Amino acid sequence: MDIKIPTEAPNSNKLVEDSYDKIAAEYLDWTLSTPSPRLEYLSTLLKHLPNPSSSKILELGCGAGVPGTQFLAKSCSHVTGVDISSAQIALALEHVKDSNTTFIQSDMLALDFENGEFDAVVGLYSILHLTKTDQVVVMEKIRGWLKPGGFFV
Repeated sequence: MDIKIPTEAPNSNKLVEDSYDKIAAEYLDWTLSTPSPRLEYLSTLLKHLPNPSSSKILELGCGAGVPGTQFLAKSCSHVTGVDISSAQIALALEHVKDSNTTFIQSDMLALDFENGEFDAVVGLYSILHLTKTDQVVVMEKIRGWLKPGGFFV
């Protein structure tokens, strides 16, 4: 497991960062106690990947790492979890101990990866926090980060 140096969030997303920092523990409790289709979506993704065990996945808005990052780390070569909240990243580091994971505390708009680096990008419940303009920017970045034929969930 690896952690990257935090990246400053643009001012427009500071409210999201501060809010998730404040409610991180409560949000984790809610996530664990509320039915969600997250694992169903991720299972479907794994079925469509040609070789999940050699796949590199980027998870935007990984939160506390449960259940998504934990699930992906058990089946994929490497999972990079990103969250704007330092409190969420701290919880993810507690809950996901797999050596094939990296966590980055950053605004997704500030991320910079190589073109074609990922087999799939997962952004469940995170991209909706961006303005419509910023959503377009992130979608363009995701398109570049994906390998040809890669998946976006």
